[in-house]
Amino acid sequence: MKRPFALLGGSALLALMLAAWKGASFAIPFSAVCAVLGVFFLLGLAAFYLPRRRAEKRAKEVLVPKRGELLFRKLLFPALALFTAAFCLFQYAHAWNTQISPVEQLIGAEAKISGTVLDYPEEKRGKSFYLVEVDGVTLEGKPLELPSFTLRLSTWNPFSCRPYDRLECMVKLFSYSSGGGLYSTQNSYLADGVELGAYVSDYKGISVLPNEAGSLGKFFAELRHFLGRSFEKRLPKAESGLIRAMLLGEKSRVPEEGGRSFRKIGAYHLLVISGLHMAALAAFLSFLVAKLPLGRIGKNLLTAGAILGFLLLTAFPVSAVRSGIMYILALLAGCLGRRADSVNSLGVAVFLICVGNPFSGGDLGFALSASSTLGILLLGSRVSEGLLRPFEMRPRLRQILAPVAASLGMTFSAVLFTLPVQMLIFQELCLLSPLSSLLLVYPCMLLLYCALLSAFFTAIPFLAPLAEPFTLCAGWLARFSLNTAEGLAALPNSVLDLSQPVWVVAVVGIVLLLATGLFVKWSRGMAAAVLAGIVFLAGCGSLLTRTDPGTVTVAAIPNSSCVAVLQGDRAVVLSLGGYQADGAEALLTRNRIRRVELLCFPVRDRDAREGAACLLRSFPVERLALPENAYLGREVTLLAGDAEQMVWKDGEELTVLDGVKITSSCDMARLTIMANGASVMVETGESGEGECGVLFTTEQKSRINSSFTVLQNDAIIGEYRSVPLGKLPPGRYLAPDGNGLYFDLFRDGTSNFRGESMCLN
Repeated sequence: MKRPFALLGGSALLALMLAAWKGASFAIPFSAVCAVLGVFFLLGLAAFYLPRRRAEKRAKEVLVPKRGELLFRKLLFPALALFTAAFCLFQYAHAWNTQISPVEQLIGAEAKISGTVLDYPEEKRGKSFYLVEVDGVTLEGKPLELPSFTLRLSTWNPFSCRPYDRLECMVKLFSYSSGGGLYSTQNSYLADGVELGAYVSDYKGISVLPNEAGSLGKFFAELRHFLGRSFEKRLPKAESGLIRAMLLGEKSRVPEEGGRSFRKIGAYHLLVISGLHMAALAAFLSFLVAKLPLGRIGKNLLTAGAILGFLLLTAFPVSAVRSGIMYILALLAGCLGRRADSVNSLGVAVFLICVGNPFSGGDLGFALSASSTLGILLLGSRVSEGLLRPFEMRPRLRQILAPVAASLGMTFSAVLFTLPVQMLIFQELCLLSPLSSLLLVYPCMLLLYCALLSAFFTAIPFLAPLAEPFTLCAGWLARFSLNTAEGLAALPNSVLDLSQPVWVVAVVGIVLLLATGLFVKWSRGMAAAVLAGIVFLAGCGSLLTRTDPGTVTVAAIPNSSCVAVLQGDRAVVLSLGGYQADGAEALLTRNRIRRVELLCFPVRDRDAREGAACLLRSFPVERLALPENAYLGREVTLLAGDAEQMVWKDGEELTVLDGVKITSSCDMARLTIMANGASVMVETGESGEGECGVLFTTEQKSRINSSFTVLQNDAIIGEYRSVPLGKLPPGRYLAPDGNGLYFDLFRDGTSNFRGESMCLN
């Protein structure tokens, strides 16, 4: 087999993805099934091979293998792949039973922990998050014998501590949500080595004991912090945050608005240390070692050691580990005078990561990194050559367009191989990915070169002044990248909603048409036919997904209390808040909304204000509605600009969109929507008794009777799930899931639910 390690790495990743999806109870029996099948294939090969070898010894000549033996020879590597899958599944089950199950007894408990702080805190939304390796737990005054585990500890007041200091405090422990299937929050944190979450429950009993002993982990944590602070002192917060993310792997330092813009235009991978960053590092290291009096082997080994040091500096993010292993294998192959096969190297990297971390199958970033890299390796150069084929007779123009073709080839290949994940998980496709790659890849490469030179000179005290010009250039490039991303993110209709089957069929058809260029020689007629097919499929998708202008849709999304009323390209946002600050903005973008006629503030907590800020940056808002004596906060007031601000009094009816009437009551705690003969209520606080057709509520004990109740709070979803069906109030109970739940009100008086939801009864 030409690429055996690619097969082994793929089988290891698929096995761990299956284990993360189905759980440890499923992993053991499926591991046994894989092992039995592998043994069967090997026994089948042995049954033919051993008799032939004995016959050859007797006859003293080479005999022709039988067809059965040839068949089982071809199954040798599939058998090894099955053994690999069996081992990974068993390893997952063993890790779960020895690491996760013992600490599950702590979920919901308040306990005293003692452990080692592993790094400087991550700052997010006013909180500090510490990674703590816990080696001692005291529950109700009794010490527990548990294996050491890592928890993510949040606190409003940061500790005065440094990496590898000892910490002791009282905490409330919890587990992360396992909802959401394969790539749940729990699986994501387990892939990062975090078993539980916790928050400080008693700030008076916190004890920090400094650790003066040195260690490799402490040294690199201090160096990472020192280099990050050096950028922060010289540059504005947004620019330094972008550089720290791209160079040091500190993704939490990216400004929220910048991160949303990069994600919206399909360029967030530029902020995550991966192959692009490793390519820049390898080029930088090659430049440094080129003049050293070392042979090829010495230079390659020195470069491989520097790459390993860089992985230590960035705390081993999985995408960086994957690309780092591939580069190190290429360097080692160069030491032996050979050239590494890139696809095989990718298989080795995936295999080593899966064996080293049995929970890596639940890491969405790892799956996207591996699949996009595979696409680039298999199709990137072929797509680039296909794009340049029409310019074969014009070598100068072909040379000028080569970088553009290379960028588009990599983007198309990566998107093609990650398309199944985008369709199943995100259910959307960013249409700006090719343009964003074209505009941002090369500036980001230059940014990395400047940041690397700045960090190199900063780390050497007597050369520190030489870092200033490179830091300044990196800051300019970071500002250019942020401005470009924000400008592209402001373009309308940049996201394609793949939750609609029509668009899925259209996208698959367009991909197949574009792929013909890889196998068929292009001509003007062929190009015209492909272009006509693409226009036809895109037109059909747009036509078949177009809604009646009179249809009114009430939409809600998971992990958020956002409710919006949609009609055509206009919207009214009735409530904001929840974990997803940009949830409302993402909902409106996905549904191609251009203008927000009314933005309501029944709740004005921190989450709601952040959500409003996201909306105001992305959409023109005509009016803001508040209850009496309400204050929005400085940021929202400034972003609102010339938008009209109105006080919405109880009983007052507003007409919005086309014929949609909304009435406020109980200081906007209840908003009643009347559209196309149907009644829908949105409840964000205690509002008394009532009756409607459909209710969207965040209240645990709502007194409104409805045929359908949409629950928008994780706490009440869990509470309703625990109540026996016979004791629930009458009606159906739903919770938004995936990309959201939509309730369509048609002009003929009919209505329909669509989208994704969990039915709780």
